[in-house]
Amino acid sequence: MLSTHDTSGKDEANGKGEDQLRISPTFSCSPMAEEALADSSKAHISVVAFNTDGINKDDGLEHFLEEMKLFERPWDAILVQEGPYSENKEILEVDGGHVWCVGPCRTRPRSVAILIHRRWAKNLKRFESPDDRICYADVTIHNRVWRLVSAHLPHSIYPDTGYFATLSALEDVLPINRRTHSSIIGCDANAVVGKQTDFDKNTIVGKHGMGTRTARGDMFASWAHTNLLSITNTMFQKSEGHVWTHRMRGSGLLRQIDFILVDELLYGSVNDSFARHCWGIETDHRLVWCKVGAKPPTRKRWRQPATNRGWKLEPSKEHYRSELKTAHFSGKMSQLHCFDEDLALIASQHGSSSGLGPCKINPLKQSREIEELRVAKKRAKDVAEQRDISKKLQRALRRYRRQRYEEQLDELIAYGKASNLKSLKAKPLTK
Repeated sequence: MLSTHDTSGKDEANGKGEDQLRISPTFSCSPMAEEALADSSKAHISVVAFNTDGINKDDGLEHFLEEMKLFERPWDAILVQEGPYSENKEILEVDGGHVWCVGPCRTRPRSVAILIHRRWAKNLKRFESPDDRICYADVTIHNRVWRLVSAHLPHSIYPDTGYFATLSALEDVLPINRRTHSSIIGCDANAVVGKQTDFDKNTIVGKHGMGTRTARGDMFASWAHTNLLSITNTMFQKSEGHVWTHRMRGSGLLRQIDFILVDELLYGSVNDSFARHCWGIETDHRLVWCKVGAKPPTRKRWRQPATNRGWKLEPSKEHYRSELKTAHFSGKMSQLHCFDEDLALIASQHGSSSGLGPCKINPLKQSREIEELRVAKKRAKDVAEQRDISKKLQRALRRYRRQRYEEQLDELIAYGKASNLKSLKAKPLTK
């Protein structure tokens, strides 16, 4: 259990330590949230992202923790933007067992922080804050390592270069192995992503975003596509009251600029995500809540369907023409180049009373695609392109052989009066 905090010697000398941030022993979730947590979160993780905007005021943290008890939804972690001021990285265990992790404020008056539920306090492996605007914690939840990230991207008063630099720093925080380490990012993006466009991937940006995408929104959406992150609170159709996350103080305009992002691998595991006003904290932002499955959905492995090579004679039918039967069991009919000889032999013995002659196949028409692919393969310089053309060429050759095979069989069956020879073509080639 993490029962200490990381502060400088100056804080200890001034008497500012863990005792200053401790709250009443009754600190816990509401009974409704506790019941929901016990019933539904065994295979899920619930996360809240919230820009508190003023928690750094006097008694702001205590007020935040007290108001949190009224939240009726279960939660495993709360990702806070614009949190309390702290000169150093702090990891505090509050009464009740929850863990409060705060990043240092090097150049900014407000920090980013993460509150981890007491259920996972012992599973906290790491907490780092590589930037004033970014902090993350590695926590094992439901036998899986989760990287919980809290990020506050620059406002419009900062240049685009600063915004891009923060996105680059946030990208460096993401784990490399997404199969064993899952990521959840709660951020105040200060950008309107809006609804899905024709260039967006369905698993990255949903159809139910709010507003018209801005220039910063283009940067943020492009970054999410590059890093394969799903913006969860654009995926679900909600009323406007459960979509907007920020009210502009000057004009009162409602915007959706706060988001929770998860790995695209977890897209199918996202159960719900919405925004709502909660906790009596003076802020122009609203919290975003998201519930995600603890494990990525299993994917069914695609398997090559079984193929029937050639055709198979049924032993129960004994009424084949003797010439065809002899030709088949002698192995001639298993070779395509012998089909013309078989046709000539049968036609000479039985005549052409049926009006059908030997199978006529136009070599130029049938092999035009093949010749074009062969020429393209010779001209291709890239190895990957040659490999792709080779696959297409093999498929074209198989189609050509199958067509010749079918037409030759039709001719043979027609010369054999067809009535007793239909089973000869019971299972045509499929490959």
